[in-house]
Amino acid sequence: MYAVFLVTALTGCIPAAAMETPSSAASQGARLDFAPTSSLDKIRQLILAGHHKEARELLSRLRQGDVDQIQIAFLEAEMHGRENNWRKAARIYRLILADHPEILRVRLELARSFFELKDYVNARKQFEIVLANRDLPPTVARNIERYIDAIRHNKAWTFNFSVGLAQDTNINSATSDHEALLLGLPFELLEDARKSPGLGLTADISGSYRFPSPVGSSFELSGGLQHTEYNKGSTFDYTMTQAGAGPRFILAPNTELLVSAVGSYNRYGGRAFYKSYGARLNLRHKMTDRLYLSSILDTQVVDFQRDNARDGWLVSATIQASYLLSQISLLQGFVGLVEEMTEVDSLSSLRYRGGLSYRRELPFGFTSELSGELSYRKFKDIDWLHGARREDWALRLGTTISNRKLDIGGFIPVIEYNYYEGMSNINFYDYDRHRVTINFTRIF
Repeated sequence: MYAVFLVTALTGCIPAAAMETPSSAASQGARLDFAPTSSLDKIRQLILAGHHKEARELLSRLRQGDVDQIQIAFLEAEMHGRENNWRKAARIYRLILADHPEILRVRLELARSFFELKDYVNARKQFEIVLANRDLPPTVARNIERYIDAIRHNKAWTFNFSVGLAQDTNINSATSDHEALLLGLPFELLEDARKSPGLGLTADISGSYRFPSPVGSSFELSGGLQHTEYNKGSTFDYTMTQAGAGPRFILAPNTELLVSAVGSYNRYGGRAFYKSYGARLNLRHKMTDRLYLSSILDTQVVDFQRDNARDGWLVSATIQASYLLSQISLLQGFVGLVEEMTEVDSLSSLRYRGGLSYRRELPFGFTSELSGELSYRKFKDIDWLHGARREDWALRLGTTISNRKLDIGGFIPVIEYNYYEGMSNINFYDYDRHRVTINFTRIF
């Protein structure tokens, strides 16, 4: 049984808004309750005195004994940190958390390692998980808040990349029927209009950069590209590119607002599909140390390249909530609506959406997530080809599993399964779909 790790205080130098590098005293008070072992006491004293060579020699001997290996790994990571080798320190902390995600002190040091690496997005994420602990001493909580405040006022960049393989039973989300009633008459459906399975390669790249600012605002750029290429020629290949730019305002200590100009360009079947441009408001507010709320309002003009009847406006509003049940489990939910206002009323619609997800870090490095989403969509006018005003229900159920210990150059394999079902009052739009994806994704 591993030793109990306790955070008793986090004192010392806390970075100002200019993001000064904290001194080694920044976490002196955040102590670790080791088992009362004289050898470990001696190693700690050597580390504090800067005699790392001697400390490592003692640690090497202890690895062969019955001393708690978590404590040994922690001390090794602490030395890497004191030597400003934060990347190695972060790697060791991640490996400890992979088996023991409940150890608060290790998560705190991982957050600081990310901070020193200027990976402020992951640093903030880990600091916020630590803040959710109800037993956190007030001094520690206040100083972590200072770290988070420094992150909010300075530059932050993110970059994510994944590549994978997807097996899909219905890549075009189409009916399995061979014929459809149009204007009351039966017509045989072409192969492209029917359910079609396929195996595809997927790639997803996204990133953002926030320009630093010493005041209560900054400017942020973001972009992304998603591509899926199937083994059936280019008929169902899909590519989407997105970009955004705009100011981020800190309205209050716990409230941020991002105002962005956004746009996208999409290709389907190897040809231009549609493009869009507009504006987005994203408001994020910290209600408590465990509860975070965000609301997103998005308005865009949509221009279809081959179907002008679908041109028009797309307006959506979403409210999201994230609740940290513990430092190893997260519950998220959202509700929203999407209105499409097209050139033709029979294609205009209003859609209501809602969903939940539950994420948990498990022993042995595993992380699992369960999620579900349900939507109802009602169209404005009668679909004259089918003789009815269309109403659709759509269901998605999914699960994801990954292992944080399988780190391959900063990437981990992620297995994802999703089930989709579309239910409509017009049978032509009914479908079901199973999709399994194996991705290699940038860790964290």
